[in-house]
Amino acid sequence: MADQTTDSKLTFWQKALYSAGSIGLNIIFPLTAFPMSGYLIMAYAMMGNVVYFDEMLTRRRREAIYYDNSSLATNAGSAVAAAVLPVMLKTFGDTQANPMGIRLSFILAGVMA
Repeated sequence: MADQTTDSKLTFWQKALYSAGSIGLNIIFPLTAFPMSGYLIMAYAMMGNVVYFDEMLTRRRREAIYYDNSSLATNAGSAVAAAVLPVMLKTFGDTQANPMGIRLSFILAGVMA
């Protein structure tokens, strides 16, 4: 366990995440479950309506094109993020003394999502 001086500098959320028995994960994961479910489900739920509307306009069924492009965009975003993250961590720092790269990685994840 950390000494008293280090432990007193931690915020509430840091203490919750660092606590024994993964109590922090039991707090954070349920709070993020609802927003993530919307992110993961709504795009595919709306895709069916887009395909149906396109069929009404063009009289052609092109589901594969829409789903392939959606998958390509998702995978391309993940590939770019995986390429940029190590450079960003090396440039801005990834240690406890210099955590700016780790903090910026969350912003990068939000932008790439």
